[in-house]
Amino acid sequence: MVNTRNKKTRHEYYLLEKFYVLNIAEKQYLIRKQKNRNNEEIKYIVVYEEFYERVNDYHIRTGHGGNVKMRMAVANKYNIPRPAIEIFLSTCAICNCKKNMNRKLVIKPIISKNFNERGQVDLVDFQSLPDGKFKWILNYQDHRTKFLSLRPLESKRASESDNGREFVNSIIIELKELWPDCVHGRPRHPQSQGSIERSNQDIENMLRAWMKDNKTKKWSIGLQFVQFQKNSSHHRVIECCMEPDSVEAILCNLCENNIKIKEARHLGAIGIEKQAEKMLQDSKIKISTFKVGDCVVIPIPKVDRGPPYPANIIGVVIDQKNYHIGTEHGILKGWYGSGIIQPATSNFIDLKIII
Repeated sequence: MVNTRNKKTRHEYYLLEKFYVLNIAEKQYLIRKQKNRNNEEIKYIVVYEEFYERVNDYHIRTGHGGNVKMRMAVANKYNIPRPAIEIFLSTCAICNCKKNMNRKLVIKPIISKNFNERGQVDLVDFQSLPDGKFKWILNYQDHRTKFLSLRPLESKRASESDNGREFVNSIIIELKELWPDCVHGRPRHPQSQGSIERSNQDIENMLRAWMKDNKTKKWSIGLQFVQFQKNSSHHRVIECCMEPDSVEAILCNLCENNIKIKEARHLGAIGIEKQAEKMLQDSKIKISTFKVGDCVVIPIPKVDRGPPYPANIIGVVIDQKNYHIGTEHGILKGWYGSGIIQPATSNFIDLKIII
């Protein structure tokens, strides 16, 4: 509390300058003052006891988004420190099951400078979990702006630009005549096909989380929510949202829009170039060592799991020799090397339960 006496301490003057109390319907809220007086955004100060509730709410809204998406979403309304978000993410079992495993990445990055210069299209196989007549998901991504369009399909009858096993290859020759370059990639292999395959994995994870949160298997309906979450969230490569706010776009005049579009294109190009340099330099795999009782994450092969199941499974080391792993459902057959498994962010399983 700030001292009401005439004489105040330096710390009390600091609090009066940075914060003020907002009264709404006989309730008081602590608000952080904005540096720009023209900025009408209100950021509430959240007490420690409400950290989990607020962060969990935005975590579900963003489709169990990662660190960057969570910080960008929460920062629009609440003033929650970054360590609190990181601690919360480390306790989420769903995020541990969907996180990427370490892989050696050596590719030649593709850089696009303009919108609609390069588009990538792919199909996500949901035949093992059909939603009525829908069995496939069409994912189209603009390579420059990272804008996504998701549609449910009954069969593989979409126009094609790849010759992977997900497609019927009836019009590849015609596409080659229309476009000068035709990129061939390995199916279901993010290292060779780039962002479209990583986008497929992200879509599956967000759709899986949406179905679990809403307790339904109607993934054709959830595609609309996943598309909105992806296009309205912050992208780490282009360093901005893919879909601007429609209300602000209408209120802004044409000149300001043109300037903002040029600035966004410039920042996006810089972000893509930085990401390309990072991908070229990322060629080392960090191998961890584990001991008995450590909670670890083991990847599940694509052929052994369906769309609603996570990419990884959480287990615990029960034998240090070649790492024998046990899970909540039993002990896994065989042994695992240290290059296959990764440490979990929290102790989700106790060794006493397995043994």
